[in-house]
Amino acid sequence: MSGCTQVPGLDDQQAFNDTKKAFDIMGFTGSDVRFIFQMVACILHMGNLKFVTRSSKHGADCSALLSHQKELEILKELLGCDEMTLRQSLTKRTVLTNNDKVQTDLTSAEASYARDALCKALYSRLLLWLIGQINDTIKVLSPFFVPSLLSYDYYFIVLVMCQVFLLNVKVSSKLKMKSMGVLDIYGFEIFEHNSFEQFIINYCNEKLQQIFIELTLKQEQAEYIREGIEWVNVDYFNNSTICDLIEKNNTGILSILDEECLRPGDTSDMTFLEKMTSFQGQHAHFESRACVKSRSDKSLAHDAFRLLHYAGSVTYKVAGFIDKNSDLLFRDLSRLMFASPHPTLKLLFPEGDPEKLNMKRPPTAGYQFKMSVSELMKNLQVKSPNYIRCIKPNDFKKSDKLVEDLVRHQVRYLGLMENVRVRRAGYVYRQLYEKFLHRYKMLCCDTWPHWTAGDAKSAVSHLFRHLMIDPSEFAMGISKLFIRNPQTERTNYRKIRNATLVICSYARGWKARQRLEELKVEKRRKLAIEVICKCYEGWKKYKFLINLAQHLPSKSPTDDCWPTCSMRFHRISQLLKDLHHKNRCHKYRKNCPETRRAILREKLTASNLFQQKELYAGSVPIYFMSDYLNLPENSKWQKFLSSSSSHPTDACLIFADNVLKVNRKNGKMVRHACVVSTEDLLVLDGRSMALKNRIPLKLFYKISCSPYMDSLALFHVSQTTDNSGGLKKGDFILSTPHVIEMVTKMYRTVQDKHVKQFIVYIGEDIESTMHGQKTDVIFKNAELRNNHSEREGLGKSANNDIRGSWISPPNSNCANVKVMRKNNKLEVIPLY
Repeated sequence: MSGCTQVPGLDDQQAFNDTKKAFDIMGFTGSDVRFIFQMVACILHMGNLKFVTRSSKHGADCSALLSHQKELEILKELLGCDEMTLRQSLTKRTVLTNNDKVQTDLTSAEASYARDALCKALYSRLLLWLIGQINDTIKVLSPFFVPSLLSYDYYFIVLVMCQVFLLNVKVSSKLKMKSMGVLDIYGFEIFEHNSFEQFIINYCNEKLQQIFIELTLKQEQAEYIREGIEWVNVDYFNNSTICDLIEKNNTGILSILDEECLRPGDTSDMTFLEKMTSFQGQHAHFESRACVKSRSDKSLAHDAFRLLHYAGSVTYKVAGFIDKNSDLLFRDLSRLMFASPHPTLKLLFPEGDPEKLNMKRPPTAGYQFKMSVSELMKNLQVKSPNYIRCIKPNDFKKSDKLVEDLVRHQVRYLGLMENVRVRRAGYVYRQLYEKFLHRYKMLCCDTWPHWTAGDAKSAVSHLFRHLMIDPSEFAMGISKLFIRNPQTERTNYRKIRNATLVICSYARGWKARQRLEELKVEKRRKLAIEVICKCYEGWKKYKFLINLAQHLPSKSPTDDCWPTCSMRFHRISQLLKDLHHKNRCHKYRKNCPETRRAILREKLTASNLFQQKELYAGSVPIYFMSDYLNLPENSKWQKFLSSSSSHPTDACLIFADNVLKVNRKNGKMVRHACVVSTEDLLVLDGRSMALKNRIPLKLFYKISCSPYMDSLALFHVSQTTDNSGGLKKGDFILSTPHVIEMVTKMYRTVQDKHVKQFIVYIGEDIESTMHGQKTDVIFKNAELRNNHSEREGLGKSANNDIRGSWISPPNSNCANVKVMRKNNKLEVIPLY
């Protein structure tokens, strides 16, 4: 705000009026607009604050504002706070311990850092609040198409340089939800001096290039090979190794940077560079002066490293990496914003509420950016993206000037040449044979209305021979048809146009005949009225019986449908309904085979055991398959049966599936294969089918489950001292998508074959014995998940004795619960 800058062709007054008009159109109130302008003014005035170093009464260096109070007075009025509180928040820092509060003075450098951090936080949160208000204004209120605007909460740098706009189409629950999004992002940034900002932006570009390769070049060629189309492979550069170099856990650059930021002791940008070199010094796409391969490279400074991106080499200065990655907002500044009389500021800075004290250290900027990019990649993976590549003609921002070398470089590193070669050599139009035949079967008399001489592929082949289309214009894959030039669409259009003319002529003739018939009916109407009145009563009875005979429900005893009738026939209709239902039940019981009865018995047992479990309702219509591993055709299982470690009863399977076994010490999970025979429960290696554990079914006396949607089961085993197979480690936890079926079959087997009392317990708090110690397994309710997340923290925790792992939900490989160990307790936290 030191002066005004004049830009040719830009009218500031007109732009300001347009902005206010836009706010009015989007439904912002006058107080909202005033608040937005006040916060922008706060950011500008805050940037003018200067700090000088002075000595405190104790002799230590601390910060102080400049003598003039103009900026402080302006900020005081804008924020609605007193001057002393504002001054102390900018020059002092309060450190909270478990039982104490310590206030320290900031140096001038630290005060400047706190000021900048507050400006960045205020700007980014104000921007996200604006986007949220716009979404609330234009959100869909009906099943018609109305776009809404969303944004990804990346880092403040990406909020400025990368704008992600998603247009969501929200429809009623009966219709399929669709969405359309536009991702607008800057390209690679290669400056003379590159720092942390350029590093994370280039990392985002690497991830976008990676998904471009996956969704265009790689999948395109893979589909041709999968469908058996003759194809010459097009080579391209896969940048996944560069993405791993940056984002890989433990050894990636972002992980190393986070570790240096959080590690206690003497850390600096140079220690970060040294540690990064020690881990990645041998990587083909990483260079630093400490690497053996780059020691003689004088173009590379000692305080810098170089990454060989797919767009070219970029040299990054490590100065500022630690500070920018640890860009934390001091608690005093958050409390200052929360104490402001502006109600919106309380929403923007909820962590400043003194009643909600949070001692947890917030995640680093690099970690937040990595998670946001990962979420964006997941979103793009399930969409069907189309790409618009922008080529920069020159570096001077001048029209009518094309730098050929610059354009060639962009076309090369964007992979456009490989994409063009794949598209040119491939097929533009592709479709499943069934869908293609359904649309174009009218073009041939043999395929219309139904093709009965073979499958859809043979029908399409016959259709193309009938249309005399050049064989070089199409290729027939295993399940799809590939066409270079869709000539059939033009032929289909002409056929439909001719058919439309014929239909219109017939419709006009039919309409004329209908009119003639109406005139004839009018002449006979008077004579027919008397006959109709006499026959009305008999006709109503006849219609009721005919309608009942034509609309009888199915033979299933569970079908409760029954044709409706008028009130005069209600009594007889109810009587016939009861007789029909009794007849259906009698026939069903008479014709029900023994195998069906066994299935119903298992379902009845599951109903008696799991009525209190929320997961049970979804398992009712699903048949129990027993063997989900297809063991009879598994050669490794057959080899195990013939080995010395198997028992004769192992071949008598009652259940087999892949499970996740929860570690008793730290809650981590390991994938195994679980086989339940008539005598034993076998825990096998999922790949080699090697026997990990064998527990006789007679040792099980109880199985416990939670009443929620998770797929965990706690198996209680009798502790024995002989060689009967008892587990020395005690009870164990397994997770399987088919937990209802597994427990039901084990319950029936133990009850029927071993004639033993067996308990299935459903509850939240379960007592068990693990490693000889009493351990409580506690299942949390999904409604308490958010409170638990704020109190304990999900993903990372400062408490070292808490370990956890993700457990797969039913019919999915994704995580929906987390198991955490706390001393003698195992807590199961839902994430669904």
